[in-house]
Amino acid sequence: MTRSDISPKKIVLYCPDGYQSQLDTLVEEWIRHRVVFVGVVGKDCEKVHDIIDELCVGDGSRVHDMLTSWHTGETVEDVIEQSYGLSGHQDGPVEVVELRSNQTMKRIAAD
Repeated sequence: MTRSDISPKKIVLYCPDGYQSQLDTLVEEWIRHRVVFVGVVGKDCEKVHDIIDELCVGDGSRVHDMLTSWHTGETVEDVIEQSYGLSGHQDGPVEVVELRSNQTMKRIAAD
């Protein structure tokens, strides 16, 4: 299995435009794929982080734990590096998701 065949379990979410409604669908997708970490960078990153936490909890019946963090004043590259260094969390690729008002783009971060 190559590195690109592994479903990313760590996400760096870049939100240059702040919260966007498509985030709700993305979080549901991440829960289904058992993502373990989402680090948020960009406009209103603390608010976006809180929304992700609320969506993960849902009505309280979910059993999936997802570590989330926000990174005010940091770059996407900073958070990618921190993602690789998370101890006790799954190794593997980090996916960068850019959430804009009119589109969502995904890429695998280079080591």
